[in-house]
Amino acid sequence: MTLLFLVEIKLSLKEKFRELEDGLAAFGREVRYRIRFHLKSIGILRVDI
Repeated sequence: MTLLFLVEIKLSLKEKFRELEDGLAAFGREVRYRIRFHLKSIGILRVDI
């Protein structure tokens, strides 16, 4: 294995991890949004009662 080959592997792994982090961040935002929405809907139900 040459040094250049190892550097290419390292860069592609970094790219994959960045994509994974972006995906997790987007998933986290979606989950937070849904939880917030559910809390608001529960709050609205309590106000109506």
